[in-house]
Amino acid sequence: MPGWFDILSLGHVMTKQDEDGILKSVNLVHKLITEEVDAGIPSDRVVVGGFSQGVNSTSFLLSYR
Repeated sequence: MPGWFDILSLGHVMTKQDEDGILKSVNLVHKLITEEVDAGIPSDRVVVGGFSQGVNSTSFLLSYR
């Protein structure tokens, strides 16, 4: 099944994660936001969200940038 990134384990949070996949997802979300701002949408009017892996990517983006 397609996903934002691979889930390598459902165990402990400190286990190995798909860091490359997570960063690719974060970069994709950032690119989409940048495209909206470049198209004239004020950045304070851009809303991001998600469900499951989407919210994970969004949350990581907001803490990463």
